[in-house]
Amino acid sequence: MIDAVFYWSLKVSIILSILFLAYLMLFRNNTQFQWRRILVLGILILSAIAPYLSYKVTEEEPIIVHEALALKTKLENTATSLRPSQSISKNTDSKTVRANPSIFTRQSFITIYSIGLALFALLLIIEILRLFIWKLMSGRDVILGNNILRHPSVKAPFSYWSWIFIPQFKNYPASTWHIIHQHEKVHIQQKHSIDLMFMRVFQALLWYNPVVYWVLRELKTLHEAQVDHRVLKSVPLESYAETLLKVTLPGFEGGVSHSFARISSLSKRIKLMKTHKTTIRKTILLSLVYGLLAFGCLTWTSLWSQEKQTSFEFDVSADTSASKQTNISNSSLLASLFESGWINKLTTAHERVFLLLKSENPDKKIAYRYFKENNFHPYFESFKPGYNPLFVAKLNEAQQSELIGLLLADTTGITFNSDRTIINKWTYSDLFTEKQLKDQILPNTKYLMIYESTPVSLEYDESSIFSPEEVDVLPQVMGGLENLAKTIALEIKLPEGIDRSRLPKTIDFEFVVQGGQSISHLNLLTEMAGSDKRNRAYYLFFGQVHDTLRSKIASLYPWKRGVKDGKEVLVRMKISIPTRYMM
Repeated sequence: MIDAVFYWSLKVSIILSILFLAYLMLFRNNTQFQWRRILVLGILILSAIAPYLSYKVTEEEPIIVHEALALKTKLENTATSLRPSQSISKNTDSKTVRANPSIFTRQSFITIYSIGLALFALLLIIEILRLFIWKLMSGRDVILGNNILRHPSVKAPFSYWSWIFIPQFKNYPASTWHIIHQHEKVHIQQKHSIDLMFMRVFQALLWYNPVVYWVLRELKTLHEAQVDHRVLKSVPLESYAETLLKVTLPGFEGGVSHSFARISSLSKRIKLMKTHKTTIRKTILLSLVYGLLAFGCLTWTSLWSQEKQTSFEFDVSADTSASKQTNISNSSLLASLFESGWINKLTTAHERVFLLLKSENPDKKIAYRYFKENNFHPYFESFKPGYNPLFVAKLNEAQQSELIGLLLADTTGITFNSDRTIINKWTYSDLFTEKQLKDQILPNTKYLMIYESTPVSLEYDESSIFSPEEVDVLPQVMGGLENLAKTIALEIKLPEGIDRSRLPKTIDFEFVVQGGQSISHLNLLTEMAGSDKRNRAYYLFFGQVHDTLRSKIASLYPWKRGVKDGKEVLVRMKISIPTRYMM
């Protein structure tokens, strides 16, 4: 849970900083204080919910939207490349990295954040408890009012919720008390304490961001300016300023309460009282400009692309993750899809079957895929999430030839968004000769399965990843985890320079089971004693094992997802690959 809060706070910090700095540029000299107060509170609320907003980018969107999405994705990819999952380097010119050092770094940040959050939350609770204790221990001054409380610890008047605290033995002249009472009564009527409570909770969640303290100070300034403006309607400026100067003391200045006159802000308040009021017209114009800036910022942060479905509901959602992560040419990328059975054409006979099944299942997503072997049926039922086979057929030579002809004759162009940022268009004949297309298609289209696609989308943040002890049913790999580890070890050849006697008994990795042929968060756990220079060859070798493990799962060893409370969930698993089998 704390991991999710931490990553949420990082996103909110960036958005809050941008929106608040834009607000200061446009409104710092504006005297419509109530409107500014609404804006500041709106900024806080928008920043808090912005990480949960999403806007689908379709192919029909203007080019500027796609360019914005491309820039956002590149920035996210840059940030991702610096994240802890990059735990093994295979670049021989770079310094060897110890096993998974970045997990410690990430966890350290989360630990520091947790400590700060707990500390600020504790300070807030202590401050609120102190005020309630003062209320319980205070004497009520029924002459001045039912909500007037006197306490020996109070040095200067201040208000909190519906209470006004004043010094226990201080008696103010009638004219002075009238101004003090009017001032604090406006704070209470405007419910400023609610603003400050909300702000203090926000401050605890984003305690490391200096902008949040700036926002708190701005909100308090607006509260005081708003109250001063209201009181000055019935009190002369000279009398009001004189009372502020008389009452000002370095007394209690809580973060959730309002002091009548704080030394730190007195000069600024008097200056604001003398400032000419900003016209409504100017405020509206500035608000429109700010609204456009805020809308642009929030829209940009919520962009995500929506991949276009080709005709016949060609489903590419399951097995293209490896292709998206690899920077290869368009033809190679398309060839890899062919090998996985993703071909967006159907023969005349199979198209008729497909359309019939769609008509009989109007509320379901019907898709199809080609296979090179006929043993896929039990495989998909057992290990592949999201598949419910409806129709299975073997293609004859005539049907395969028809399929190749359909591809070569297609001049409408193919759209494939390989990295969710750049949309490429081409035809099959642009990328392949007829012979190349036959070589790609014939071995991979021996069987066709039309199925109901029921993908289960699982949360991908740290808070939704469970340990093996927390789930009811563990994830299962085809053949078993022990056999997978042994298979990898048997295929690994020890490179020159590796002293077998220095190798650990097992090379351990952890990863998150996404289901099917997909895993994530694959990190090395094994560490070697000694210097980086001495262990360089070993960590490079561990990188080879790392790649073999990922390749095996992506091609031959699919996973069933774990189950908790009857629902499929993400589970962090560990695998220990025995070195004794390595040749």
